[in-house]
Amino acid sequence: MSNGPWFPTIYSDKCDGCKGAYKCVAYCPNAVLEIRDDKALVVNPLSCISGCSACASLCPKDAIMFPSKETAPHSTTKKSLLHRVVCRGCGKRFSADRDIEYCFDCENKAKAKGRSTK
Repeated sequence: MSNGPWFPTIYSDKCDGCKGAYKCVAYCPNAVLEIRDDKALVVNPLSCISGCSACASLCPKDAIMFPSKETAPHSTTKKSLLHRVVCRGCGKRFSADRDIEYCFDCENKAKAKGRSTK
């Protein structure tokens, strides 16, 4: 088994930016992707979580590809795959790579009011 790099390849000829929604860029909590020239682009490949391919499933044009799971490197950090969470504050569904009960918006609102979300 190879321990090659793990990050997406985005085929710019297929990417239409989700008609301005840029779902993959908005979804990734690790800032692996950015919008450049109206296309999603991999800008921080080493920030991608080994084995995670969640952004590819969001792409309506199938413009995002990953290496096969067999070539994913074994992570030596505590990073894990993303899991779905429902915010206890507003009910919004989001993805996180850690145990969290509140979305970032509710977390930030609570901090602004001086309350803890822990």
